[in-house]
Amino acid sequence: LLGIDVGTTGCKAALFALDGRMLAAAYREYDVQNPQPGWAELDSAHVWAAVQETIREVAGQADAGDPVQALSISSLSESVVPVTADRRILGPSLLNFDSRGEEYVPALSRRLEPERLYQINGNTLGNHYTLTKLRWIKDHQPELYERAAYFLNWTSFVAFMLGAEPAVDYSIANRT
Repeated sequence: LLGIDVGTTGCKAALFALDGRMLAAAYREYDVQNPQPGWAELDSAHVWAAVQETIREVAGQADAGDPVQALSISSLSESVVPVTADRRILGPSLLNFDSRGEEYVPALSRRLEPERLYQINGNTLGNHYTLTKLRWIKDHQPELYERAAYFLNWTSFVAFMLGAEPAVDYSIANRT
């Protein structure tokens, strides 16, 4: 069993036997980039390389006669990676504490009544979720927005880069 966790400042992978024993683990760190005050992003290609390194390290310790049978991925949730349909990374991943998109919250609050939104998904509207970041990218980086086939959260992105179809689970979709 292979578990992967993509966090804000590092990723880890662990390999487990079916009885729950941990067989191997690996960890790689990376830095949050701050290209301007208030901005916080991850270099998506660098993080993906770190994820691949952790997988390679733990998979290299697997018994050839006992291949990985299942995969579980967890991640830093709301942040997304812009990618093409043929799995090319197009840009950085804006983090939930990045200030880009704050200007959209008042207008969205008028369109999405806070009480109604909370009834639907149990969340309140805020700039830490994906919607405002996507609006900012659409308005300030239209060429990136148009080139991207998908904006995948990190859990979906890792699965997609490993060959899965693009998808999102309900718990993260609820927060986008």
